[in-house]
Amino acid sequence: MSSRGHKSRLIRDADAMTSAAPDVLRVWLDANALSAAEYARRLEVAPETMCRWMTRRLYPSLVVRLAIEYTTGGMVAACAWELRRTP
Repeated sequence: MSSRGHKSRLIRDADAMTSAAPDVLRVWLDANALSAAEYARRLEVAPETMCRWMTRRLYPSLVVRLAIEYTTGGMVAACAWELRRTP
């Protein structure tokens, strides 16, 4: 397989991967009447960073994922940020 074909397959595979955590976090934020920016301040991260997490352009570190799990009462589990293959 050419390197170009390999690269395009990797991109397709990456596009087929997703994390459930941003969606679950969005539900939790709505249920708790919090904006993403307010929650970012509670976690002591920049609102721009929270935006990147919510849009799946960036994923939080393990320490932050554990803080999210703790502050959401376990609704957004740290392991929910792991990538999963979409059907």
